[in-house]
Amino acid sequence: MTANSITTTASDMPSVRVLGRVDNWWYSKVAPAIAISYCAALLYQVPAGETARSILLISFVGLCAGSYGHIINDVYDIEVDRNAGKRNHMARFEPCGCA
Repeated sequence: MTANSITTTASDMPSVRVLGRVDNWWYSKVAPAIAISYCAALLYQVPAGETARSILLISFVGLCAGSYGHIINDVYDIEVDRNAGKRNHMARFEPCGCA
């Protein structure tokens, strides 16, 4: 550990929902995909177990992909967001210099 490193406690970390900005994209992207999947399962009379598994998989993949995109964007746009006066949750973390 270096003298400039910052120790972060669990209470300092923003939630996954905040970091991934889930509210920005969940309802507009994943919810319609789930609705279409459910309608297709009803239309083609897919058994309930297979339907539930597929919809859970779609939800999980959507959650991971959407959150990943926003987190990566925040990591690389810290300076740009700072200059634009935008809030960036990743700005509070400093690189550890572990390379």
